[in-house]
Amino acid sequence: AAAEATGCDAVMSSEGLLANPALFVRNRDADDAYVGARRLAREYLALAEDTGAETSDARGHLFKILHGGLTARVDLRTALSTASSLNDMCAVVDALDQADPDGSLEARHDDASDRKSWYWRHRVAKVVERDPAIVQARLQRKLRKSERRNAARRRAAAAGVS
Repeated sequence: AAAEATGCDAVMSSEGLLANPALFVRNRDADDAYVGARRLAREYLALAEDTGAETSDARGHLFKILHGGLTARVDLRTALSTASSLNDMCAVVDALDQADPDGSLEARHDDASDRKSWYWRHRVAKVVERDPAIVQARLQRKLRKSERRNAARRRAAAAGVS
């Protein structure tokens, strides 16, 4: 039906599917219940266990699926990055449930305005507040470095070295 309606021969969806494996069912299960990131993560981990997936592969997928929560909870992102087994990864998902029981940190893939998923990580303007003292200190370091470089060039020129 979609091919007839759009005239498309194919769809490129790799990044979207990495962040949201339930993309093609619009994040709805057979009972029309919403399928969120943590449920997807648990289902993925069960499949990884059944198929003998490598821990490093599972970790990469979970970083994408759980991007919203892991971005907000750096401690859990670190825990996932150091997880040495699928059970350790399940514990991270459980900890995310404890830290964010209503799922407000996770992307809502049924809300077109939600931009918390991994897919949107480079596509949204990010407001970064910078400490003025740090900005000033960095500027001063750059100026001192430039002054040292220019002084070295002047000394080299005076000595006849190019």
